[in-house]
Amino acid sequence: MVDPGFGFAKTQEQNVVLLRRVLLLANLGCRVVFALSRKRMIGALTGVADPAQRDSGTMAASLMALPLGNPLLRVHNVASMAQGVQVWQGVQDG
Repeated sequence: MVDPGFGFAKTQEQNVVLLRRVLLLANLGCRVVFALSRKRMIGALTGVADPAQRDSGTMAASLMALPLGNPLLRVHNVASMAQGVQVWQGVQDG
């Protein structure tokens, strides 16, 4: 597995660039860890200060990983994320 380390020793701009280019990590042939849940970068992008209120932003950012094939998603609200993944898969399969 490879963990790009969202939020660790990176500026907001670096985190956004990393998220935008995350599909490049698929070329490594490893499973990618997406630990974006309630991160400060989600708050900065949405203006939501309370981390507990960032689950929708977490889902939006985490869904960007699904084209990688088999990402590992670290989230706080598992039920919500599972529903988001099901919708994404339904659209892809349909």
